[in-house]
Amino acid sequence: MSENRLKQLEDLKKLRESGKFPGIPIFHKYTRFGDYMPALIRGVMYLVTAHSGIGKTQFWKDFFLFLPIQIMKKFPQYGIKLKFIIFLLEETEEEFIDSLYCGLLYREKGIRIDPLELKSMKKNPLSDDMLKHLQEIQPLVDEVLSMCIINSHVYNPTGMYKFVRSYALDNGEAIYENRNFEVKDEHGNKTIEVVKVFKSYKPKDPDEYVFVITDHISLLQEEKNLETGRIMDLRETMEKWSFDYCRKQISKNFNYIVVNIQQQVQSSDQQEFYQGRTIIDKLKPSAATLADCKTTFRDHLVVLGLFNPNKHGLEKYPKEGGYDITKLGNAFRSVIVLKNRIGRDGLEVPLYFVGSSNYFKELPKPDEINYEQFKQ
Repeated sequence: MSENRLKQLEDLKKLRESGKFPGIPIFHKYTRFGDYMPALIRGVMYLVTAHSGIGKTQFWKDFFLFLPIQIMKKFPQYGIKLKFIIFLLEETEEEFIDSLYCGLLYREKGIRIDPLELKSMKKNPLSDDMLKHLQEIQPLVDEVLSMCIINSHVYNPTGMYKFVRSYALDNGEAIYENRNFEVKDEHGNKTIEVVKVFKSYKPKDPDEYVFVITDHISLLQEEKNLETGRIMDLRETMEKWSFDYCRKQISKNFNYIVVNIQQQVQSSDQQEFYQGRTIIDKLKPSAATLADCKTTFRDHLVVLGLFNPNKHGLEKYPKEGGYDITKLGNAFRSVIVLKNRIGRDGLEVPLYFVGSSNYFKELPKPDEINYEQFKQ
Protein backbone atom coordinates (compact mmCIF):
# COMPACT_ATOMS: atom_id res chain seq x y z
CA MET A 1 0.00 0.00 0.00
CA SER A 2 2.79 2.44 0.89
CA GLU A 3 4.53 1.60 -2.39
CA ASN A 4 1.38 2.54 -4.33
CA ARG A 5 1.15 5.82 -2.43
CA LEU A 6 4.79 6.59 -3.16
CA LYS A 7 4.08 6.06 -6.85
CA GLN A 8 1.18 8.53 -6.60
CA LEU A 9 3.47 11.11 -4.99
CA GLU A 10 6.03 10.61 -7.75
CA ASP A 11 3.27 11.14 -10.33
CA LEU A 12 2.27 14.41 -8.65
CA LYS A 13 5.87 15.58 -8.79
CA LYS A 14 6.05 14.77 -12.50
CA LEU A 15 2.73 16.57 -13.02
CA ARG A 16 4.16 19.79 -11.54
CA GLU A 17 7.33 19.42 -13.57
CA SER A 18 5.23 19.11 -16.73
CA GLY A 19 3.67 22.53 -16.08
CA LYS A 20 0.39 21.34 -14.61
CA PHE A 21 -0.81 21.65 -11.03
CA PRO A 22 -2.40 19.01 -8.73
CA GLY A 23 -5.27 21.31 -7.81
CA ILE A 24 -6.62 24.76 -8.65
CA PRO A 25 -4.01 27.23 -7.30
CA ILE A 26 -5.57 30.21 -5.54
CA PHE A 27 -2.28 31.95 -4.72
CA HIS A 28 -2.40 33.74 -8.09
CA LYS A 29 -5.11 36.00 -6.64
CA TYR A 30 -5.01 35.43 -2.87
CA THR A 31 -1.29 35.66 -2.12
CA ARG A 32 -1.42 35.73 1.71
CA PHE A 33 -4.30 33.30 1.85
CA GLY A 34 -2.44 31.06 -0.57
CA ASP A 35 0.41 30.62 1.89
CA TYR A 36 -2.00 28.73 4.16
CA MET A 37 -4.26 27.16 1.56
CA PRO A 38 -2.48 27.22 -1.80
CA ALA A 39 -5.06 25.34 -3.87
CA LEU A 40 -8.58 23.99 -4.14
CA ILE A 41 -8.10 20.24 -4.01
CA ARG A 42 -10.18 17.34 -5.25
CA GLY A 43 -11.93 15.34 -2.57
CA VAL A 44 -11.87 18.16 -0.01
CA MET A 45 -14.97 19.47 1.76
CA TYR A 46 -15.12 23.23 2.38
CA LEU A 47 -17.57 24.92 4.73
CA VAL A 48 -18.26 28.67 4.48
CA THR A 49 -20.00 30.21 7.49
CA ALA A 50 -21.00 33.66 8.72
CA HIS A 51 -23.88 35.48 10.32
CA SER A 52 -26.79 36.51 8.12
CA GLY A 53 -26.10 39.32 5.67
CA ILE A 54 -22.29 39.16 5.85
CA GLY A 55 -21.72 37.85 2.32
CA LYS A 56 -21.50 34.05 2.38
CA THR A 57 -23.18 33.68 -1.00
CA GLN A 58 -21.02 36.39 -2.57
CA PHE A 59 -17.90 34.75 -1.14
CA TRP A 60 -18.51 31.28 -2.54
CA LYS A 61 -19.28 32.77 -5.94
CA ASP A 62 -16.00 34.68 -5.92
CA PHE A 63 -13.85 31.96 -4.34
CA PHE A 64 -15.36 28.74 -5.68
CA LEU A 65 -16.87 29.87 -9.00
CA PHE A 66 -15.31 32.98 -10.53
CA LEU A 67 -11.79 32.26 -9.24
CA PRO A 68 -11.48 28.69 -10.64
CA ILE A 69 -12.79 29.93 -13.99
CA GLN A 70 -10.30 32.79 -13.94
CA ILE A 71 -7.42 30.38 -13.20
CA MET A 72 -8.58 27.97 -15.91
CA LYS A 73 -8.63 30.72 -18.55
CA LYS A 74 -5.48 32.58 -17.46
CA PHE A 75 -3.32 29.47 -17.08
CA PRO A 76 -4.32 27.02 -19.83
CA GLN A 77 -1.12 25.07 -19.20
CA TYR A 78 -2.73 23.65 -16.05
CA GLY A 79 -5.24 21.79 -18.23
CA ILE A 80 -8.14 22.54 -15.86
CA LYS A 81 -11.72 21.72 -16.85
CA LEU A 82 -14.62 22.69 -14.62
CA LYS A 83 -18.12 21.61 -13.77
CA PHE A 84 -20.26 23.11 -11.00
CA ILE A 85 -23.27 21.25 -9.60
CA ILE A 86 -25.09 23.96 -7.66
CA PHE A 87 -28.01 23.40 -5.32
CA LEU A 88 -29.73 26.75 -4.91
CA LEU A 89 -31.81 26.30 -1.77
CA GLU A 90 -32.29 30.05 -1.28
CA GLU A 91 -31.74 31.87 -4.59
CA THR A 92 -33.83 31.34 -7.70
CA GLU A 93 -32.12 30.43 -10.95
CA GLU A 94 -32.95 33.89 -12.29
CA GLU A 95 -31.32 35.55 -9.27
CA PHE A 96 -28.23 33.40 -9.80
CA ILE A 97 -27.97 34.47 -13.45
CA ASP A 98 -28.45 38.11 -12.43
CA SER A 99 -25.52 37.74 -10.03
CA LEU A 100 -23.37 36.47 -12.91
CA TYR A 101 -24.17 39.60 -14.92
CA CYS A 102 -23.33 41.82 -11.93
CA GLY A 103 -20.14 39.91 -11.17
CA LEU A 104 -18.81 39.76 -14.71
CA LEU A 105 -19.68 43.37 -15.49
CA TYR A 106 -17.45 44.47 -12.61
CA ARG A 107 -14.64 42.04 -13.40
CA GLU A 108 -14.58 42.80 -17.13
CA LYS A 109 -15.46 46.49 -17.23
CA GLY A 110 -15.12 47.78 -13.67
CA ILE A 111 -18.83 48.73 -13.68
CA ARG A 112 -20.92 48.27 -10.57
CA ILE A 113 -24.58 47.43 -10.85
CA ASP A 114 -26.84 45.84 -8.28
CA PRO A 115 -29.68 43.38 -8.98
CA LEU A 116 -32.39 46.01 -8.42
CA GLU A 117 -30.87 48.34 -10.99
CA LEU A 118 -30.36 45.37 -13.30
CA LYS A 119 -34.12 44.66 -13.16
CA SER A 120 -35.11 48.33 -13.63
CA MET A 121 -36.58 48.41 -10.12
CA LYS A 122 -35.00 51.69 -9.05
CA LYS A 123 -36.18 55.26 -9.71
CA ASN A 124 -35.00 55.11 -13.33
CA PRO A 125 -35.08 52.13 -15.68
CA LEU A 126 -31.93 50.44 -16.91
CA SER A 127 -30.07 52.84 -19.20
CA ASP A 128 -29.39 52.07 -22.84
CA ASP A 129 -25.64 52.29 -22.21
CA MET A 130 -25.88 49.77 -19.39
CA LEU A 131 -27.98 47.44 -21.52
CA LYS A 132 -25.28 47.60 -24.18
CA HIS A 133 -22.65 46.62 -21.63
CA LEU A 134 -24.79 43.68 -20.53
CA GLN A 135 -25.22 42.55 -24.13
CA GLU A 136 -21.45 42.64 -24.58
CA ILE A 137 -20.80 40.36 -21.61
CA GLN A 138 -23.69 37.96 -22.33
CA PRO A 139 -21.33 35.46 -24.04
CA LEU A 140 -19.27 35.36 -20.83
CA VAL A 141 -22.40 34.73 -18.76
CA ASP A 142 -23.35 31.90 -21.12
CA GLU A 143 -19.81 30.53 -20.85
CA VAL A 144 -20.12 30.32 -17.05
CA LEU A 145 -23.59 28.80 -17.29
CA SER A 146 -22.27 26.13 -19.68
CA MET A 147 -20.09 24.89 -16.80
CA CYS A 148 -22.98 24.91 -14.29
CA ILE A 149 -25.66 22.37 -13.56
CA ILE A 150 -28.18 24.32 -11.50
CA ASN A 151 -30.72 22.54 -9.33
CA SER A 152 -33.20 24.76 -7.52
CA HIS A 153 -36.03 22.26 -6.99
CA VAL A 154 -34.50 19.33 -5.06
CA TYR A 155 -34.02 20.08 -1.35
CA ASN A 156 -33.79 16.73 0.43
CA PRO A 157 -30.38 15.08 0.99
CA THR A 158 -31.16 11.76 -0.69
CA GLY A 159 -32.60 13.44 -3.78
CA MET A 160 -29.58 15.74 -3.99
CA TYR A 161 -27.17 12.83 -3.64
CA LYS A 162 -28.96 10.89 -6.38
CA PHE A 163 -28.65 13.95 -8.60
CA VAL A 164 -24.88 14.09 -8.04
CA ARG A 165 -24.49 10.33 -8.40
CA SER A 166 -26.32 10.42 -11.72
CA TYR A 167 -23.80 12.94 -13.05
CA ALA A 168 -20.90 10.89 -11.70
CA LEU A 169 -22.07 7.67 -13.33
CA ASP A 170 -22.81 9.42 -16.63
CA ASN A 171 -19.30 10.87 -16.62
CA GLY A 172 -17.28 8.05 -15.13
CA GLU A 173 -17.24 4.45 -14.00
CA ALA A 174 -17.83 3.03 -10.54
CA ILE A 175 -15.54 0.03 -10.07
CA TYR A 176 -16.63 -2.76 -7.71
CA GLU A 177 -14.97 -5.82 -6.24
CA ASN A 178 -16.16 -8.94 -4.45
CA ARG A 179 -15.36 -9.30 -0.76
CA ASN A 180 -15.99 -12.16 1.62
CA PHE A 181 -17.98 -11.47 4.79
CA GLU A 182 -18.61 -13.92 7.61
CA VAL A 183 -22.28 -14.10 8.64
CA LYS A 184 -24.15 -16.12 11.24
CA ASP A 185 -27.58 -17.64 10.86
CA GLU A 186 -30.17 -17.84 13.66
CA HIS A 187 -28.51 -20.99 15.02
CA GLY A 188 -25.05 -19.43 15.19
CA ASN A 189 -23.72 -21.30 12.18
CA LYS A 190 -21.12 -19.32 10.27
CA THR A 191 -21.05 -18.99 6.51
CA ILE A 192 -19.12 -16.87 4.03
CA GLU A 193 -21.15 -14.43 1.98
CA VAL A 194 -19.67 -12.80 -1.12
CA VAL A 195 -20.68 -9.15 -1.36
CA LYS A 196 -20.07 -6.75 -4.22
CA VAL A 197 -18.63 -3.52 -2.76
CA PHE A 198 -17.46 -0.20 -4.16
CA LYS A 199 -13.71 -0.05 -4.83
CA SER A 200 -13.00 3.14 -6.77
CA TYR A 201 -14.33 5.68 -9.24
CA LYS A 202 -12.72 6.44 -12.60
CA PRO A 203 -13.82 9.68 -14.32
CA LYS A 204 -13.99 9.78 -18.10
CA ASP A 205 -12.07 13.06 -18.05
CA PRO A 206 -9.32 13.09 -15.38
CA ASP A 207 -8.74 16.82 -15.95
CA GLU A 208 -12.26 17.78 -14.87
CA TYR A 209 -12.82 19.31 -11.44
CA VAL A 210 -16.38 18.88 -10.21
CA PHE A 211 -17.69 21.21 -7.50
CA VAL A 212 -20.85 20.35 -5.55
CA ILE A 213 -22.09 23.56 -3.94
CA THR A 214 -25.09 23.88 -1.59
CA ASP A 215 -26.33 27.29 -0.46
CA HIS A 216 -27.34 27.05 2.31
CA ILE A 217 -27.71 23.78 4.20
CA SER A 218 -30.06 25.02 6.93
CA LEU A 219 -32.69 25.10 4.18
CA LEU A 220 -32.44 21.37 3.49
CA GLN A 221 -35.80 19.59 3.43
CA GLU A 222 -36.28 17.10 6.24
CA GLU A 223 -36.76 13.54 5.05
CA LYS A 224 -37.64 10.12 6.41
CA ASN A 225 -35.08 7.98 8.20
CA LEU A 226 -35.46 4.67 6.40
CA GLU A 227 -34.22 2.71 9.41
CA THR A 228 -36.64 4.17 11.96
CA GLY A 229 -39.46 5.25 9.65
CA ARG A 230 -39.72 8.69 11.27
CA ILE A 231 -39.05 12.11 9.77
CA MET A 232 -35.61 13.41 10.73
CA ASP A 233 -35.32 16.85 12.33
CA LEU A 234 -33.22 19.59 10.73
CA ARG A 235 -30.04 18.70 12.63
CA GLU A 236 -30.28 15.05 11.56
CA THR A 237 -31.06 16.11 7.99
CA MET A 238 -27.97 18.31 7.86
CA GLU A 239 -25.87 15.48 9.29
CA LYS A 240 -27.28 13.14 6.66
CA TRP A 241 -26.20 15.46 3.86
CA SER A 242 -22.86 16.49 5.35
CA PHE A 243 -21.55 13.15 6.62
CA ASP A 244 -23.43 10.32 4.92
CA TYR A 245 -23.52 11.83 1.45
CA CYS A 246 -20.92 14.60 1.14
CA ARG A 247 -18.17 13.05 3.26
CA LYS A 248 -18.63 9.32 2.67
CA GLN A 249 -19.79 9.39 -0.94
CA ILE A 250 -19.36 12.60 -2.94
CA SER A 251 -15.93 13.69 -1.72
CA LYS A 252 -14.44 10.33 -0.73
CA ASN A 253 -15.73 8.10 -3.53
CA PHE A 254 -16.22 10.49 -6.44
CA ASN A 255 -13.33 12.78 -5.43
CA TYR A 256 -15.47 15.86 -6.01
CA ILE A 257 -14.92 19.20 -4.28
CA VAL A 258 -17.77 19.89 -1.85
CA VAL A 259 -18.71 23.42 -0.78
CA ASN A 260 -21.41 23.81 1.84
CA ILE A 261 -22.71 27.16 3.09
CA GLN A 262 -23.98 27.36 6.68
CA GLN A 263 -25.38 30.14 8.83
CA GLN A 264 -24.10 31.15 12.25
CA VAL A 265 -26.63 31.43 15.06
CA GLN A 266 -28.31 34.81 15.35
CA SER A 267 -26.43 37.18 17.64
CA SER A 268 -26.79 40.72 18.91
CA ASP A 269 -25.77 43.41 16.48
CA GLN A 270 -24.30 45.45 19.33
CA GLN A 271 -20.80 45.31 20.78
CA GLU A 272 -20.37 43.07 23.78
CA PHE A 273 -18.28 44.21 26.72
CA TYR A 274 -16.75 42.33 29.59
CA GLN A 275 -14.85 44.06 32.38
CA GLY A 276 -14.48 47.13 30.18
CA ARG A 277 -12.95 45.26 27.24
CA THR A 278 -14.60 44.51 23.90
CA ILE A 279 -14.86 40.78 23.35
CA ILE A 280 -14.40 40.78 19.59
CA ASP A 281 -13.91 37.03 19.48
CA LYS A 282 -17.51 36.57 20.62
CA LEU A 283 -18.66 38.45 17.54
CA LYS A 284 -16.67 36.35 15.08
CA PRO A 285 -17.91 33.12 13.47
CA SER A 286 -16.85 29.96 15.26
CA ALA A 287 -17.47 26.22 15.43
CA ALA A 288 -19.51 26.70 18.60
CA THR A 289 -21.93 29.10 16.93
CA LEU A 290 -22.75 27.10 13.79
CA ALA A 291 -26.52 27.22 13.34
CA ASP A 292 -28.78 24.15 13.52
CA CYS A 293 -26.01 21.51 13.40
CA LYS A 294 -22.53 21.79 14.88
CA THR A 295 -21.17 18.41 13.76
CA THR A 296 -20.71 19.75 10.24
CA PHE A 297 -17.50 21.33 11.55
CA ARG A 298 -16.12 17.82 12.10
CA ASP A 299 -17.04 16.63 8.60
CA HIS A 300 -15.34 19.38 6.60
CA LEU A 301 -11.59 19.52 6.11
CA VAL A 302 -11.57 23.30 5.65
CA VAL A 303 -13.89 25.75 7.44
CA LEU A 304 -13.85 29.44 6.48
CA GLY A 305 -15.64 32.15 8.45
CA LEU A 306 -16.48 35.66 7.26
CA PHE A 307 -16.48 38.64 9.64
CA ASN A 308 -17.73 42.22 9.21
CA PRO A 309 -16.51 44.53 12.00
CA ASN A 310 -18.53 47.43 10.59
CA LYS A 311 -21.74 45.61 11.47
CA HIS A 312 -20.76 45.73 15.14
CA GLY A 313 -19.75 49.39 15.16
CA LEU A 314 -16.01 48.76 15.39
CA GLU A 315 -14.09 51.79 14.15
CA LYS A 316 -10.72 50.08 13.92
CA TYR A 317 -9.96 46.45 13.20
CA PRO A 318 -7.86 44.84 14.48
CA LYS A 319 -7.82 47.16 17.45
CA GLU A 320 -4.02 47.48 17.51
CA GLY A 321 -2.48 48.64 14.22
CA GLY A 322 -5.55 47.76 12.19
CA TYR A 323 -7.71 49.23 9.43
CA ASP A 324 -9.82 52.38 9.67
CA ILE A 325 -13.28 50.84 9.36
CA THR A 326 -14.88 54.30 9.30
CA LYS A 327 -13.28 54.74 5.87
CA LEU A 328 -13.82 51.22 4.54
CA GLY A 329 -17.25 50.72 6.09
CA ASN A 330 -19.19 47.83 4.61
CA ALA A 331 -16.44 47.28 2.02
CA PHE A 332 -14.30 45.50 4.64
CA ARG A 333 -14.49 41.80 5.39
CA SER A 334 -12.06 39.34 6.87
CA VAL A 335 -11.95 35.63 6.13
CA ILE A 336 -10.89 33.44 9.05
CA VAL A 337 -9.49 29.94 8.57
CA LEU A 338 -11.32 28.23 11.43
CA LYS A 339 -10.12 24.77 10.43
CA ASN A 340 -7.64 23.50 7.88
CA ARG A 341 -6.81 19.80 7.79
CA ILE A 342 -4.70 20.28 4.64
CA GLY A 343 -2.54 23.11 5.96
CA ARG A 344 -2.31 25.68 8.74
CA ASP A 345 -5.31 27.29 10.38
CA GLY A 346 -5.74 30.41 12.49
CA LEU A 347 -5.11 32.82 9.63
CA GLU A 348 -7.33 35.89 9.24
CA VAL A 349 -7.05 37.73 5.93
CA PRO A 350 -8.49 41.24 5.40
CA LEU A 351 -10.53 41.59 2.22
CA TYR A 352 -12.02 44.32 0.08
CA PHE A 353 -15.68 43.50 -0.59
CA VAL A 354 -17.97 44.67 -3.39
CA GLY A 355 -21.21 42.96 -2.46
CA SER A 356 -23.28 43.72 -5.56
CA SER A 357 -20.51 42.28 -7.75
CA ASN A 358 -19.75 39.16 -5.68
CA TYR A 359 -16.17 40.37 -5.54
CA PHE A 360 -13.43 40.00 -2.93
CA LYS A 361 -9.80 41.04 -3.00
CA GLU A 362 -6.98 40.95 -0.45
CA LEU A 363 -6.33 44.36 1.09
CA PRO A 364 -2.85 45.88 1.42
CA LYS A 365 -1.39 45.99 4.91
CA PRO A 366 -2.86 48.72 7.18
CA ASP A 367 0.27 50.90 6.95
CA GLU A 368 0.33 50.60 3.14
CA ILE A 369 -3.32 51.08 2.19
CA ASN A 370 -4.61 54.02 0.15
CA TYR A 371 -8.24 54.21 1.30
CA GLU A 372 -9.27 56.17 -1.79
CA GLN A 373 -8.69 53.04 -3.87
CA PHE A 374 -11.09 50.98 -1.78
CA LYS A 375 -14.33 52.92 -1.68
CA GLN A 376 -17.60 51.52 -0.39
